[in-house]
Amino acid sequence: MIDGALNIGFSTPFATFVGTLIKPSRRLVLVVDAGKEEITVVRLARIGYQNVAGYIDGGFEAYKNNGGQCGSF
Repeated sequence: MIDGALNIGFSTPFATFVGTLIKPSRRLVLVVDAGKEEITVVRLARIGYQNVAGYIDGGFEAYKNNGGQCGSF
């Protein structure tokens, strides 16, 4: 778990969850599986979310393996 992150599965009703949980003005950094970056940005743009600051290259595993801080329950 990345502190401050929301986990919204790509196969869930993605647009519904994003629209319910995140303000469209919020800057987003994506943590997605490799190869899913572009389609995620497109799906977000379709529902008015155009404030994607970037993504973590290589997804969560790359974040963790490069010393990214993870929280726990």
